[in-house]
Amino acid sequence: EKVTVAIPELKINAELTTDAEGKAGTVLNAKRLQRWSPEEPKLYGVTVSSSADRVEEQIGFRNITVKGTDIYLNGKPTFMCCISFHEEIPQRMGRAFSEADAAMLLNEAKALGVNMIRLAHYPQSEYTVRLAEEKGILMWEEIPLWQKINFASEEVCKLAETMADEMIQRDKNRCGVI
Repeated sequence: EKVTVAIPELKINAELTTDAEGKAGTVLNAKRLQRWSPEEPKLYGVTVSSSADRVEEQIGFRNITVKGTDIYLNGKPTFMCCISFHEEIPQRMGRAFSEADAAMLLNEAKALGVNMIRLAHYPQSEYTVRLAEEKGILMWEEIPLWQKINFASEEVCKLAETMADEMIQRDKNRCGVI
């Protein structure tokens, strides 16, 4: 099937053809690409479309590397000032569930001066992940395994693998997730 990948701001409009498995691969060269960072959280509008479907997304581009004990973001050593939070709203003593809740938590984190959040113990909502990227916040994601987990159990390990696979599938292309 014919598929189009467009990033208008970068003047990219690539036409691809999927294979028998529905996959298409290419390398896109972009001039003047601005990399995403906490200081400049640049996101680009991307559209992937076919004759039957259309997906629009905001994505950023960045590089993460490690040299010894140093973490480099886009080729520069990065100091990470981090907090950890759960998706809970202390003012109403309940779970965060909306985009407004995610914004409140992330605005509080930014007011503390952080550039990274440990999303403690479970994959958090897409609202949280997407808004964190918009605000220039790096994220450390986890699956819900802690305290007295029986890692010798094959069933527990299989469940953990499934949870990690699902989290990676959802967030593998999120530029803020490191």
